[in-house]
Amino acid sequence: FFFFFFFQAEDGIRDRSPSRGLGDVYKRQVQTEELREELTDKAPEGSFGAQTDFYIDRPATPLFTQQKRGEDVSTQVNDEDLFDFDEEVRPMLEALCGKLLERARMETLEEEEVRIIREQQREFEQVRNAELIEAQQMEACENRKQEEIQRRKLQQRSAKELSLSTHRKLFARIFAKDYLQNLRPEAMQALISQGVLREPGERALMGHIVPWIYENTAEAFEEDNDLDELINELTLLAEEQIANDHDDALRKERKRREKKLQEDKCREEELRQQQEKLRKEQEEQKRKEDLQKLREDIDLQIIERGEWRNEILSQPITNIHGNFQSKPTIGVLGGLIGQLAISLTAAVQTLGSDEFLNEKTAYKFFATLISDVLRSDSFELFLASSLEKLILEKGGKLDELNLLDEDTAEQFIEEYKTNSGGDELLNNFLSSFGKYGIDNEILKLIVNSLMRIIFLRFTDKAIQGKQGNARRKLRFVTLPETFARDPNKPQAIVRIRIPLDRSEDEASEHSNEEGKAKEESVNAGEGEPKEAKPSVETKGPKVYPELEYEDKVLMVTPVTETLNVYVMHQAAGRELRNQICEFVKEHYEEEFEEVKLEDMQRKAEELAVAAENDFMHKFADVPTFDYEKN
Repeated sequence: FFFFFFFQAEDGIRDRSPSRGLGDVYKRQVQTEELREELTDKAPEGSFGAQTDFYIDRPATPLFTQQKRGEDVSTQVNDEDLFDFDEEVRPMLEALCGKLLERARMETLEEEEVRIIREQQREFEQVRNAELIEAQQMEACENRKQEEIQRRKLQQRSAKELSLSTHRKLFARIFAKDYLQNLRPEAMQALISQGVLREPGERALMGHIVPWIYENTAEAFEEDNDLDELINELTLLAEEQIANDHDDALRKERKRREKKLQEDKCREEELRQQQEKLRKEQEEQKRKEDLQKLREDIDLQIIERGEWRNEILSQPITNIHGNFQSKPTIGVLGGLIGQLAISLTAAVQTLGSDEFLNEKTAYKFFATLISDVLRSDSFELFLASSLEKLILEKGGKLDELNLLDEDTAEQFIEEYKTNSGGDELLNNFLSSFGKYGIDNEILKLIVNSLMRIIFLRFTDKAIQGKQGNARRKLRFVTLPETFARDPNKPQAIVRIRIPLDRSEDEASEHSNEEGKAKEESVNAGEGEPKEAKPSVETKGPKVYPELEYEDKVLMVTPVTETLNVYVMHQAAGRELRNQICEFVKEHYEEEFEEVKLEDMQRKAEELAVAAENDFMHKFADVPTFDYEKN
């Protein structure tokens, strides 16, 4: 396509104002004379052309298609591989036909039942109407009888009232006649008795002289009574004044004695409080001295004599009382049984189910755990003397329990499960597990499995080797004969805790000491000592982060010649629980595939802390000493 534009202009007649649009030509003629003058000069003309670029039509916009993700997969399906109509529709038709016939049969039975019910209703209506008519007839007959009875009662009542009225009239007439017979003599006698018919002398005596005598005598008596009353009033006033003065004196004396008694009681109470305060201060001072001496003895006889061993879980692990043996050991709360219960409960609560724990799989789990996973050479279980006596009576030995007969073994296991083998500390520890959601069935399963390992009661030949290794590590120990103290009353509780990071507090304490020294020097210059105030007030105990600890432990002896303490190794307990949780996830890999090991170990740590706090609350009267030693 070609477009041509033409522009024409005349010289000298186009003004300098800007153009208002493309191709707009302004022709203006300026007249300087009065007359119009025609211009004949022809302006030069020229032709110009312009051509636009050639454009093709824009193609249609393609539809948006999302980019493929994944891989294409195909399969070949024959005609009869998925669905055969003749074969598949037959059971459906049979079900439909059978259901239709059953429904028709039920409707027929229902219609017949409705017909029978209606027939019975008609018969019932006929019987009821006949009975209603008969009842109405009987009611009309009864009403007639009642009306006749009422009419006869009315007749009898009228006859009785007439007879009674006649009798009353007759009785009144006879009574009046008898009463009026003696009226005249009695009236005269009454007049004489009232003094109406008296002699004149007697009337004058009784009417004038006797009243005068009575009047004068009464006036004399009144004067005497007035004098007596005046004397009595004066006497009563004097007695009342004397009694008031006496009461005032008694009241003042009573108040004085009460005040003196109160002052004596206050002095006695102050003296008693001072004595009580002095006694408490002395007892507190003595208690502090005893605690200080006890701590020094523990430092000297237990802590300083402890042995550092590498590989925590390779050392013998017992309950915190060390089974009352005088040898170095590692104490964890509840021993092996308690830590197994805490770890398995954490696994159950983290998973949300306990179906993976059963007697069939538990034996293999515990045997493999003790034999191959836990590296310690021995796990000692405390045994009461009564159970030891039972074994000895049956001719057995503690290191040959597998040779006992079935009845003795079952009796021993039941008695051990009843009171935790006579270990009161373990029994109390396990009895409080319900507070943390620990099921008693888990405890029974643990004890039952350990007892069967010791008694070699496995039937699975595949784990007999592991059972033998586990049995060699598990062994019973009894209370030594030389142990003369009460095993359930320790002198102290020693907690060997994981060291805490107190670097910030040490720096702030150093700065506070410098500020305090400066303040004391300034106060000394003034001559008046002032109390140093802390720069920062803290609310509640501060929680310090734990330092990373090494795989080593300080093994101590909880029982010495003069001491009997409970020792808790915090790092050993945590390592043992972590190892058990790790083996649970490994052994039950399918069940715990989606459970994180860290969550299980964190839950076990929470349960262990709660159990330790409960234990410390029960033994709140026993002094506790903490040592931050790895």
